[in-house]
Amino acid sequence: MSRKLSNEKILVIDPDTTYWAITDNLTEAKKIENEYTDGIREELKRAIETKSKQILPTFIEFHVTEACNLNCKYCFVPEKYRRNIRMTMNGDQIHNVIAKVLNYVDTIEDKNYNVAISFQGGEALLCKELLMEIIEDYSNEKRLEFTFQTNATLIDESFLDFCINKNITLGISLDGPKEINDMTRVYPDGKGSFDRIFSAIELMKSKGVRPDVITVVTKFNVENLSKIIEFYHKMKIRSVLLNPVEPLNKMALSLVPTFEELSSYYEKAIRSALKINVENPHDRIIIRNVQELIMCLVSDIIPRSCYMSPCGTAR
Repeated sequence: MSRKLSNEKILVIDPDTTYWAITDNLTEAKKIENEYTDGIREELKRAIETKSKQILPTFIEFHVTEACNLNCKYCFVPEKYRRNIRMTMNGDQIHNVIAKVLNYVDTIEDKNYNVAISFQGGEALLCKELLMEIIEDYSNEKRLEFTFQTNATLIDESFLDFCINKNITLGISLDGPKEINDMTRVYPDGKGSFDRIFSAIELMKSKGVRPDVITVVTKFNVENLSKIIEFYHKMKIRSVLLNPVEPLNKMALSLVPTFEELSSYYEKAIRSALKINVENPHDRIIIRNVQELIMCLVSDIIPRSCYMSPCGTAR
């Protein structure tokens, strides 16, 4: 398979062997691929199949749309796609993917094995009615669970009640208090998104749901990570994932903190969380990056996603 990256470059991937190349000449790239995999293609396919049985996927990020109602400054989705609602999968396409997941699950002998499918985007709630119908179709499937990662601006009471009834967890994207969040997470007209996110979180809390949050760490908020942890605790946030911004476009690149800044302020954030948790043993806040790292170090538990990898690829 191949995909055009720009006017000059083409990305080529062979899904059977994981061979990939970035090239400006598709014919030459395929020639090199054939030379590279000649004689070892079947061996590579067997190795991949064996590996897939050794490490069972438990979490699948399902990006059902690239469209979004926000215009976050560091977003990895090109703006022309974010503004195009047609960049959304239809019901048949989504069902087809879920069917393939179930077919895989059925090959696993362990009957306690299940898979979580996380609907993401873009902004997945742009097609929430469709996704609610699809989730309803699988309500009796015990080996599947569903989650959403959302910017929270489109959460309403009926959708939240549906999620509570179906035991669906919601992950909220938020970059800190209003004055920090609204520097990066904005609408296309430049208006900040904090007020709407805050309203959604308050609605969740009113129904007994403590949100989980993902915060993108940039130059705008890195120095305030410990204060952000304290702010989230006061908001009754259950856990936070502190993700350094990925330099996937020019604006995002300009927002990348230095390694020294990240290491210093992450340490302060961890100390802040520890202090909170010692003083409030029944009302804790979890930094999931740290939790997952400790789990990897002291046990054989494999985290659902590799937070330590630059690419963020699920393990």
